[in-house]
Amino acid sequence: MKKQILNFGKALDKAEQKEINGGWIPDLSRACGYVVFNSIESQCLGLSAVYQPLWNSSNNTCSALGQGTNCIEQ
Repeated sequence: MKKQILNFGKALDKAEQKEINGGWIPDLSRACGYVVFNSIESQCLGLSAVYQPLWNSSNNTCSALGQGTNCIEQ
């Protein structure tokens, strides 16, 4: 059992590992409005100021303003 748990991380591909560890950032150049995603603080606050990143330490999420150009305004 212990060996199976230790080998679990090896079964995931690189993209899945990054997503679990907060390495995946949505494509903010195509997103419209604010997007909230799981992250780590340094990754979130390392985004360009144009995305207006906000770090929420209570649930480890990042909020960033997408820069999509084909957005539908309501």
